[in-house]
Amino acid sequence: MRRTGEMLKWLGLVGLCLAGAVVDGRVQEPAPPAVSGPATRAFEYLSEQMDATHSSFWIYRDVDSGANHYYPSRWLNGATNMKVDPAWRQKPFSGDTCIRIEWDGKPGKDTFRWNGLQFTDSPTPEGDLGTGYDLSRAVVLRGRVRTETPGMRIQTLVSYPEAPGGVTGDWTAPLHREWGAFEVSLEGRQERLNPLQVPLTVVFNDFFVPDPKRGCVVYLDELEVVLSEPARRKRLDEPRLLASFSRHPDVDVPANRCVSYTYDVAIVALAYLARGTPDDVRRARILGDGLLRCQEQDRAFSDGRLRNGMLAGDLELHPGDKVRLPGWWDPEAGAWREDRFQVSSHLGNTCWAGLAFLTLHDRTGDAQYLSAAVKLGEWILKNCQDKMRPDGFIGGWEGWEARELAARGRLPVTRRPTPQVPAAYKSTEMCLDAIPFFARLYQRTGNRSYLEACHSARRLVLKMYQGGRFVTGTRVPTPTQVGDLPNPGPTPLDVNTWAVLVLGATPETRAAMRWAQEACRVNERERRRFDGFDFNADDRDAVWVEGTGQAILALRMLGQEKEANHFLSELRRIQASCPGGDGKGLVAATRDRMTTGFKLTAVSARGELESVDWLYYRQMAIAGTAWFLYSELDYNPYWDCPTDRPVPVLPDL
Repeated sequence: MRRTGEMLKWLGLVGLCLAGAVVDGRVQEPAPPAVSGPATRAFEYLSEQMDATHSSFWIYRDVDSGANHYYPSRWLNGATNMKVDPAWRQKPFSGDTCIRIEWDGKPGKDTFRWNGLQFTDSPTPEGDLGTGYDLSRAVVLRGRVRTETPGMRIQTLVSYPEAPGGVTGDWTAPLHREWGAFEVSLEGRQERLNPLQVPLTVVFNDFFVPDPKRGCVVYLDELEVVLSEPARRKRLDEPRLLASFSRHPDVDVPANRCVSYTYDVAIVALAYLARGTPDDVRRARILGDGLLRCQEQDRAFSDGRLRNGMLAGDLELHPGDKVRLPGWWDPEAGAWREDRFQVSSHLGNTCWAGLAFLTLHDRTGDAQYLSAAVKLGEWILKNCQDKMRPDGFIGGWEGWEARELAARGRLPVTRRPTPQVPAAYKSTEMCLDAIPFFARLYQRTGNRSYLEACHSARRLVLKMYQGGRFVTGTRVPTPTQVGDLPNPGPTPLDVNTWAVLVLGATPETRAAMRWAQEACRVNERERRRFDGFDFNADDRDAVWVEGTGQAILALRMLGQEKEANHFLSELRRIQASCPGGDGKGLVAATRDRMTTGFKLTAVSARGELESVDWLYYRQMAIAGTAWFLYSELDYNPYWDCPTDRPVPVLPDL
């Protein structure tokens, strides 16, 4: 009876930490907290990032963008007279790329001087028109165009002459060296647009070009179908994910062009729930439903796992499709590439998605979120335990999913890979994530296996306290190794800040934060820069915004309010004035190529796996912006409560 009483007492403490007041037997959610001007602007950035792919129906927004629905993929009158580059990086109208079309002016297959290019939803130039989309609620097709041959014209057609409804609309006008707009009204013609297989046909001929023998070069960008306002509002309520990064003006990391990291999506959803206005809850549900879709419609797995990264934008292009994974087209190799880390499934990212699902369940009462969290927990218990060294969990499973995909040529590597392999190391950071996830899952379900998992993760974390700080985790074990061997390097900040958020104020966490303040602080104010924390203690080469937000919360929990407020003011300065920002979102790091001390496995230009440095850049990032918001709202996302609430004490097994 004593143990049952302790469990009930703990459940009550967690309930107090996680929920609002109980009045007449009903949970009364607290009023949304008042937020500062900087926090309001940060939320504006997240909402703009979230709506960027869905504010219109995009034909082409940027190369490899998850917003794209069609491809410049069908050549008319022969395929030898045009060169098409959908990833042209010189002088785009917006974003990173535009489409460059070069026509040589020579006679086509029918001996006349003309050629055409059609946009279809089939990415390969094999003449297939694809399925098309129901755009019967469209009102305008528009885009941007320029040329290197001033005075020339092109003809742009909506649909094509041989289509069942024929040409729906067309536009011609003289082009200039600077970007200009074109627009085709679709009003009164909507019945022809379901389905719309070819939204745009671009025609070149000797009538439109001043000197057809010399050909011409034309550029297209920002091609979109504008929907009616009711259709647009409906589209903005669709489940989706948001891009983890905004564009960098000078640096292109192909793997980051269109990725939406699961961890990033989860912490943005939690930021919306922390403020908790009705629109915030709506947005959190959209992101949560997007993660649900990824869990339910993975291209290979049906065991409840989530990938580390998914594609920002439309999760699937047509009903019944599997969700899309991020990647990029490599024009030099003529191959589609995917990032090995993004297609993998790691423990920490899984736990953060589970925390978002649990908090969504607490706010909305929707059982599907609790069910999704249970699936994640069961996947961890089945796939991430180490029977020889039972404390904690391994890092997850890495790589692509099956030999069969490689055999069909769908994997972005030259040599046929093996199936996913276990990440046999144990990460202190990831096991910290597992403690509140399994604790809260136990609190919701009463399933003792989750309590046992929580204690297991906690034991591993405490074993990783070495020399006044928490180390990164364990070494990869040998086949006969008994026990876990700590890995002293690299020396990350976050395992020490997160230890405070998860475990509360203890002698170990206090010592860990003293180490963090001494070893990871980057004070560049004397050079008119910023004061904050680096990702690691190795070089102090830049302020890591995400980690500085984590440190602010940890300092508050340890009673160091003055220091916390100082670093919060520094994050506000970074938001307002750091190059790479827009006054709303926060950059990932205050300098380009900030090191972490870690390596990632990437796909080389030759299609082979290689080890590369994990770097951060001075570009706006949703993760850093979310942690800034936590520090503004005084919110501990692990336990869904303010930092002045006590961290729950786990009941004995």
